[in-house]
Amino acid sequence: MSFWDDFFSQLEQAVAQNLPIQSIGSLLAQGRLWSEWQDHEWDGDLVLFELQPWVQEFQQRYGSGLRVADDLQGRRKGHPDSLEILLRALLLEGSPLELGGDERNLWVHCLCCEASGLILRHLLAGLEGHCDPPSKIVLPWPVEPQVDSCVDLEILARSALDDREFEGELIQTFLAEAERQLESLRLNFSARTLHSLKGSASMMGALPLAGLIDQQERLMQPESLPQLQAEFERVARLLKTRIEGHETAPDRSRLVR
Repeated sequence: MSFWDDFFSQLEQAVAQNLPIQSIGSLLAQGRLWSEWQDHEWDGDLVLFELQPWVQEFQQRYGSGLRVADDLQGRRKGHPDSLEILLRALLLEGSPLELGGDERNLWVHCLCCEASGLILRHLLAGLEGHCDPPSKIVLPWPVEPQVDSCVDLEILARSALDDREFEGELIQTFLAEAERQLESLRLNFSARTLHSLKGSASMMGALPLAGLIDQQERLMQPESLPQLQAEFERVARLLKTRIEGHETAPDRSRLVR
């Protein structure tokens, strides 16, 4: 059953049972959150994001109802937009929340997992998460180790089908298109251009760059453009070096036995 089928079914039941207006209001608020999430152009891709800065931004925007475990740090690979909607749905009940986790999972402690069950059920179905009643929501979002490289070369190689010549073409296309998109952002800081650039960066394995862009899709701060430009330049230097290395080494995938 889709979210909206589920939503209208529960709304009809609430009206038929003459439930308190607070219960109907909570249901309507969940519907608004789901609609907002759908409007975000969410593509389902995992992204790397720094948890502590993300939490600070959330608290600034939505209040201090979220507490974070002191030892919860590091980068996570997950769906920050979905996490935002999930936490906002839980905060509708006015209950304090605590965000915690370990090396393998991220979890949210709340007074009751059932209060916002409608939107939680549909969000968690796509995130491989689950409720651990009565007060814990578990998301399988592992800690990502810090690495010096700004590009995951395994992702890049997979995108190029392990073909060096094709990889070189992908790199040149990405660098040219990213330069054009950054210039476009200087003139008009648009979510559409950010979204397109994020997809290209993810395909090239430039996950830190994709994470920064994902953050700006939510915040829309034009003053962050120098930071995006600096990270792109790091990526460009590495990718250009990668091309030069290909030019001086034989492509073993093309050797004839």
